[in-house]
Formats: sequence, structure tokens, C-alpha cells
Amino acid sequence: SNGKYALAYALYHRGLALKAGEERNGGEWRSGAIQGEINRLRTDVSIVKGEFLIETSGGAFGTSTWRKNPCYVVRSTAPEKPPEKTRADSKTRKTFSKSSATGVRVSIALAEAGDFPASMALHVVKNNKDVHEAGAAHMLMPGFEVVASSHEDDDIPNCEFDLPPNTQPYFIVPSAAKGELGAFRIIITATEGVEVIRIPGNFREPRQSNQSFKLKWLQERPFNLFMGGGRFKSKVPMLSWYRNPQFRVSMRQPQAEATGPAESTAVFPAAERGKTPPPTMTARPDTVQLAMRPNTAPTTPSGFGARPEKVDKAQLRAVFDSVDTQQNGMVNKRELIKAIRRDAKMAEFFGLPMEIRQEDGSHDEMEKLFQAMDSDADREITWDEFINFHSSVQKSKEDKVEEFATPSAMLVVILTPHVRPKAGPAAVHILRNLEGGPEEDTLQISENPSFHEVLASSAGLAKGREYSSASEVGAVLKLPADGKDLLVVPSLKRPGDQGRFTISFMSTRDIQVERIQ
Repeated sequence: SNGKYALAYALYHRGLALKAGEERNGGEWRSGAIQGEINRLRTDVSIVKGEFLIETSGGAFGTSTWRKNPCYVVRSTAPEKPPEKTRADSKTRKTFSKSSATGVRVSIALAEAGDFPASMALHVVKNNKDVHEAGAAHMLMPGFEVVASSHEDDDIPNCEFDLPPNTQPYFIVPSAAKGELGAFRIIITATEGVEVIRIPGNFREPRQSNQSFKLKWLQERPFNLFMGGGRFKSKVPMLSWYRNPQFRVSMRQPQAEATGPAESTAVFPAAERGKTPPPTMTARPDTVQLAMRPNTAPTTPSGFGARPEKVDKAQLRAVFDSVDTQQNGMVNKRELIKAIRRDAKMAEFFGLPMEIRQEDGSHDEMEKLFQAMDSDADREITWDEFINFHSSVQKSKEDKVEEFATPSAMLVVILTPHVRPKAGPAAVHILRNLEGGPEEDTLQISENPSFHEVLASSAGLAKGREYSSASEVGAVLKLPADGKDLLVVPSLKRPGDQGRFTISFMSTRDIQVERIQ
């Protein structure tokens, strides 16, 4: 099955991480026999390389920082199939399809790529329906649903799931114990083509506006005045609910648009602003497409974490001529390997290590990159092939940046409990007063539910589980086009519940938040 192949590849990468080839009995590793055997299993396995850094070490599942772990979107690239004929059962009158309609079957496994991290887990999740419809797209928000996950007893974290043929993103999130840093590998197999895309940190949450406030519901003055209890879908809210803290969210007037190019207003990591990175032609991209074709390596367009910079032909020509030591207008594998070995900047340009070795998989990466550039498969890269490959890589990068840099107009409100005292179940409601009501133009919410409407809540459409004790409780709203003010009310389930929280307001638009009660 797909799962066994993914697990086998993960075990192989664990062997590389543990340096099995350096052991006394590691002759088969040193000779390449193990690698040859693993490569003969199947050729449609894709490997995504990642690393837990200080800023991306979010800790274990269920904590308030878990969403900070590396995050990848997986989606199908297989063409949509026409609906297949069905047959009817004469007795039950039910219809049955000739094949499963669950979509693409995906298997994933997680392996370390060094001594650390030592303890890891793997989860596949998706945003709930309301969050997705609000326009969250590639942003993983609180209230997500778990699709599949590894088990705590797994020696190699792994799981399988069905990827439906729709546009809602599924997220792959590897995690490690808090503070355990190091590289990892995600091994992916699927019954049809899939695409795996790393979501850069600067695209994972709204960044235009971000404001936070401290909240307290305590049995002491003045905080006990705000212990108003909960609001439930099954009944009219009690008057005490209106005693809870209230916030007003106003849309700031947009400034005049700049006349420069669109890229000038994009938000990128501070470390990358004002800096022109080297052109990226890499076999370790942020986007990996798994093409299910025998004896065909996965295609690898470039990543998209940084601002795409145009690289002129003169720069590319300098790189090409530097690699072409024979000066015959063509580059072969030997020249490429020697260029990478003698120049660290050249290795960085091609996204390869300076030492190309069979036993650590870097030779396979070089082969994939070379084959991608050598379009006519004659074992030599011409200048035209080199420039055409770079152009396709650049176009892919720009498409990805455009897709992820233009989020919908939305508001995200997240309530995070503090450790002490133990917080009661919480919820967030986003509302506004209705036109014509007595409080339409006042600061606070109309206490008559006929004169206000709930636009979004942390419970979504669920009934009976409006309040949650999760490490993060959040509501996501697609901002109304009229730009009118919104009101936000966080609350605890019962009037006697206590807790200390931080409430955060994030938006893709420029907003002003003020506490009004």
C-alpha cells in the first residue's frame, strides 16, 4: 500500500540521519545497495525537506503555539474526472459508483534528518466550513478539524487520508517537542498527482493589523462585573451576557493608492526587505509536485517565500559561463558538480550542498535538477535550456506569491487562555447593530436581539458546543463590503467561570480596535 512505501522511505531517511553508513556493519549503506533497493520500490515518492527553527518550533499538538509549527498545504493536481456510471440495487434502490468518490489517497510519514528532533508527530487538518467560507484559504485558523494524525506509539509518525477533489486546503503540520530544533523529512505517496506547498510565516496570519488586549474574568472587583455568562444558539441571550467585555472594530479610511508596481506594497519578512536574494533554481523547493508517472522524477517548480526578484540575462550568463569550464556552450554533470564543489555561492544558487554524495541523497537531488534543465535529455544543458528553465521557475514563483499574497478582506479574533487560574470554556461572537434599531449609532450592542445580528462566532454553525476549552478559541469573518463598524464580545460559558485571557484582533485590512466595556 501507499502507507508502507512512505514508511519504508522514512525508515531509510532515519538510517541516513543516524549515519548508518559509518557503522561497522554499514557496508550495504556505504556501497549504495540500500539506496538502490529503496529507489527500486517506486519512483513516484516525493520528499519535502523542512526544519524546526526557533521561530517555527510550536511544540506539541493541543498547545496555543502549535499552529506556529511548519505548515504545508497539500492539494490534488489530478484533472477532474467525469462522474462515473452508477448501478442500482433492485432490492434497496440504492445506487453504487464503480469507484470510490473519496478523491486521492495520500500517505505521509515523518523522519528526522539529524540527531534532533527526537520526538515528533504528524497531523493533517483543515479549517472548519465557516472559516473556509470566510476566506481563510491558506491560513490555518483555530477551530480546525483533524483529518488524520499519527499515533503517539508510532516509531515513525505516519498517517493516511483521502484528499477530496475540491478547493478547500488540507494542511500537513509536523510538530516536535517545544525547543527541539532540527531538520526533518516528510515522505509523500499518493494514488494520483498532488502538490505540497510550504506556507511561509509571513503568509500564515493576517498582517495588515494586529492588536491585543488582556482580559480577566475573576471573583474580585472590578473584574467580576464582566462575568456575564454565555450565549447559546438554542435560546435568546440572557441580559447578563451583555455585561461581558465589548470591543468596537472600525475600518480605517484607505490611503491613496501608490502609483508604483503592485510588488511595492507586498509584505515580506524584515530580513528580506531591501535585499536581493540570488536567483533560486533549487531541487529543494517550497513547492513539490508529485506526478504519478512511472520512471519520472517529481517536477519541482520554485518556492515562493521571498519577494520574486527579476534576474537579468547578464547575471544568468555569468553563472552559466562559470559552470561551462570547457567553454563549448554546454554544461554537463561533471562540470555542474565541480562548480558546486569549488564555490559555496554556486551551491546556494542551485540549492545543492557543496558535497554531492550517493549515500545522503544529494546525488539524486542533483540528478533531478539536471534532468529538469536538460529538456532534450541529451545529457548536456545548452544556454537556451538554462534560460528557459530559469524563466519557468521564476514564473512559478511569481504565481505562488500572487496566490498567497492577496488574501480576502477578513477579520480574525483569537482568544488565548493563560495558565492560571484554569480558564472556563470560552467563545467569541462578532456582531453588529441592525439599521433602524434604537442603538444603531451607539457604541454598545443593542440588548434586544431583534436589533442586532451575529455575523460570526467561534462555534460556527454548531449547536450544543458553542463554548470550548481549547488552547485557542477564534472567530473569522469575511469583512462586509459596507465597511460599517463591528462589535466583538468574548464570554465564558457560565457566570461563575473565571480565567485570564489574551484577545487578539488580526485583519488583512487596516482596522482600529477599542474596548468600549
